[in-house]
Amino acid sequence: MVPKSLYPYPLFPQYCSTGTYALIGHDVPAKLLESVDKTWFQHSANYRKLPEDVLFTGIFAEIAKIRRTHIGGMSFIDAPAYVCRNGLRAYSLHMNRVRDPRVYFKRLGALEGHGC
Repeated sequence: MVPKSLYPYPLFPQYCSTGTYALIGHDVPAKLLESVDKTWFQHSANYRKLPEDVLFTGIFAEIAKIRRTHIGGMSFIDAPAYVCRNGLRAYSLHMNRVRDPRVYFKRLGALEGHGC
């Protein structure tokens, strides 16, 4: 439960769940940073404990009037259940249980998709 002194509204604004974020627009990072100053973030350790996705893609983005769009297909599990465009799967290294980077590399090489 978040104390009302930190966030007085009953629900968080729409936010993009943790994983991968794409900030599109040359002024978006600056707008996000400017919006931080309009919150308790600088002054409250408890406020800084709010989830980063809620803060940066929710509260700060709402203050800065930045439009957010959810793009499905990212996954936090070893075998993604989400399929992207053209039937290709998305794969996330974030929160993966495998700790050896060599194993990650082998898995990435075996996945469907296009090289960058």
